[in-house]
Amino acid sequence: MLFYSLAGLWFGYAFMAIGLGISALTLIGYFYIGEAFPLWMAFVNGGGLILGGLWMRRI
Repeated sequence: MLFYSLAGLWFGYAFMAIGLGISALTLIGYFYIGEAFPLWMAFVNGGGLILGGLWMRRI
């Protein structure tokens, strides 16, 4: 998500918001989810990639 945040500097604040939001959700999952962390990562990062793709379709 670092690259999404960096892309937000050039392509608009939506990518920066997606990157920072997914990074925050990843940290929350790392510290609080426990054994279900791989499943958490699949949903959170997959959802972030889908959201970014839908946003690029709008542009």
